[in-house]
Amino acid sequence: MIKRTLFFSKPYYLSLKYSQLVIRSKGNGEDQSEDVSIPVEDIGYMVLEHPQISFSIKLLEQLCSNNVAVVFCDSKHMPSSMLLPLDGHHIQGVANSVRFVPLISEYLCQAFRFKMCH
Repeated sequence: MIKRTLFFSKPYYLSLKYSQLVIRSKGNGEDQSEDVSIPVEDIGYMVLEHPQISFSIKLLEQLCSNNVAVVFCDSKHMPSSMLLPLDGHHIQGVANSVRFVPLISEYLCQAFRFKMCH
């Protein structure tokens, strides 16, 4: 099954409810819309670009248990860090990190192409 890539560039509140990612807008009253929910097991990786995004620790725990990579961007909107799950033994954690290296490089290439075109 193909996993989803989620990119958040506006202020949102991200939480967990019934093993689903709940996305709630953090705008003014007229910009509010219904909450959107996405099953956590369908997510491959998430990119958090906006500095006003809030999320719950329980959500991060669930994302890690489902092997979701979470990328955080800096004030220049470029990827600055990544949250990866480290299950089990430390050697397995290193193996997981090595497994995500192609994912990181592919994302950085996509982000660079997107920034250059827009």
